[in-house]
Amino acid sequence: MVIIVKPAENIRLDVLIATHSEEAGLLFKTVNGCKHMAYPDKSKVHIYLCDDNDRPEIAKLAHDMGIGYFGLSDNKLAKAGNLNHALSKTDSPLVVTFDADMIPRSNFLMETIPYFSLPEMILDHGEWKK
Repeated sequence: MVIIVKPAENIRLDVLIATHSEEAGLLFKTVNGCKHMAYPDKSKVHIYLCDDNDRPEIAKLAHDMGIGYFGLSDNKLAKAGNLNHALSKTDSPLVVTFDADMIPRSNFLMETIPYFSLPEMILDHGEWKK
């Protein structure tokens, strides 16, 4: 099997935080952790609270923290429906999802995203070649 990995340029990414009934205090910690993730160009990181209860206090939290908000009511497809709704409204080539009670380490993006910027390489029968 041969797999070709091409370099990604100007990588934009969306960080989606799925929430259903979690309190604003818990979400504040998650959003704060996401906002403090290191990245060379922070303008390319778009953070969204994805609330499938469409709660005004969560929309206000998102506004106050300077991030996006997607409210959804009558979500019959649970978390998958919530995330699919958000994905229909965003267009970054990379997406990171977090549950409401997850707080990423500050180096999370710097440890994961560089793999999408590898120079063009070919995986040929278990061996990477340029």
